[in-house]
Amino acid sequence: MGLFDAFKKKKSPDKDLTPMQAMAMTLFPNGHKDIVDGGNTVHQLAKKKIPSEQSQKLFAAIKSLIFISESISSEEIRAKIDRDTNGVLSQGEIQSIYLFISGDSDGSSYSGGDGASADKAVVINCTASSKGISAEYAYLEQHFGRRDQDWTLTSQMQLNSDGKNLDALEIRFPSGETRTIYFDISQFYGRF
Repeated sequence: MGLFDAFKKKKSPDKDLTPMQAMAMTLFPNGHKDIVDGGNTVHQLAKKKIPSEQSQKLFAAIKSLIFISESISSEEIRAKIDRDTNGVLSQGEIQSIYLFISGDSDGSSYSGGDGASADKAVVINCTASSKGISAEYAYLEQHFGRRDQDWTLTSQMQLNSDGKNLDALEIRFPSGETRTIYFDISQFYGRF
């Protein structure tokens, strides 16, 4: 090192990174640990239906896709999660994984009661119709299984009860039993 080398401006290590490395550092500041931790959460949300290593790859791939794509819709991302997991997950599990990775919500797209009556309606915590409708079906799939396999939708009716906008979805199970699930859709009703 020469006498004047000590006075030269040092390069920032970040400037030597490729765009992919810079993106990885932004998304996963703790490196592989972030991917393992995120993968473990995905593995739990998938109810262990996919291997841990696949959960980690899915977490990293979907998080990266969301980061680099400005025009991809939540429906396209959920479809990719379904394809990447070979269709073994319910729509509710896919929705939970999407919400976790995207950060669109804290995972509480619904709350409230069990939906057995208007008084015990499941409250949908979304402010856009597209997300609210997806949350309704995610709830049904998380609690009753896959649509058109474990249950089918037989009717849907919108009601107003005590100033709340409700959606009543009647589902039928293969046994022939039917059940009506009530959703409070006041937060997103009429919003697009």
